Amino acid sequence: MACGLKLSTTSREDFIGKTGTTVTLKLTGPSGAGAEIVHIRYAGEAVDDDEPFQFEIDQGAKMLVVLAEASKPGALLQLVENCGDSEQVIDRFHFDPMNPARGYIVRGIA
Repeated sequence: MACGLKLSTTSREDFIGKTGTTVTLKLTGPSGAGAEIVHIRYAGEAVDDDEPFQFEIDQGAKMLVVLAEASKPGALLQLVENCGDSEQVIDRFHFDPMNPARGYIVRGIA
């Protein structure tokens, strides 16, 4: 299974993907960081509160918000798309307990 998200080559969105594709996300961090996804929202709707964290790509530009948590402020976290037989890191960031949400624009294309 191929990954559903591709890095955009324009400044209009962060990622592009084929409409109708199911995307599965997970969060990884260093050992002992206790990193986890708390909640995700896509296109203004709550998507999933439990693993596996999945959403289906809608047509057009939609906002994806990932609320993350880690036990160590500053821990380097990775947001990963699970693509079945492979994975791709779609973002790396340091956990900030004062700003635990990350936002991305995903554009669904036919």
